[in-house]
Amino acid sequence: MKVVILHDEIPPDARPDELDALIQADSISKALMELGHQPASLGFSLNLREVELSLARLRPDLVFNLVESVAGQGRLIYLAPSLLDCLKIPYTGAGTDAMFSTSHKLLAKQLMASHGIPTPSWYTDRTLGDVVFTAGSYIIKLVWEDASLGIEDDSVVDVKNAAGLGRILTERADRLKGEV
Repeated sequence: MKVVILHDEIPPDARPDELDALIQADSISKALMELGHQPASLGFSLNLREVELSLARLRPDLVFNLVESVAGQGRLIYLAPSLLDCLKIPYTGAGTDAMFSTSHKLLAKQLMASHGIPTPSWYTDRTLGDVVFTAGSYIIKLVWEDASLGIEDDSVVDVKNAAGLGRILTERADRLKGEV
């Protein structure tokens, strides 16, 4: 079986966590070869036409999807399964809808809450004025990034009022360059 291992396109100035994609792709490639399959690695970029043409050239029976971000943006993770769905190429991992709704933390929390699944309170700088604020401890995290990206020693904050949390959210959004 021809298996394309699709992974993040790695920039020249890649962080160690970004380089892990190549280590994972190599490990999967070796395991697939041991099982008698024909693996090939391919970086996924915003140039969807180029990726499409590469996939057409490789003609995989299956794509092993390792894409965690596109152009360094976790919020674009759903583009890989979306393209594969359009091309009707089977792949591993979550489908487009699941990838989108689970990678957007606020949407995921709203979906869980709407189905009666308990989830801690959350606020963003856009929603803070629309809801009743509860003082307490909060983890300040990027909305779209997975794992611990952006979490640092000062990410857990104790807040007494909405104005204080609003200031922290604005400062962190600027510092982390994304919605928190």
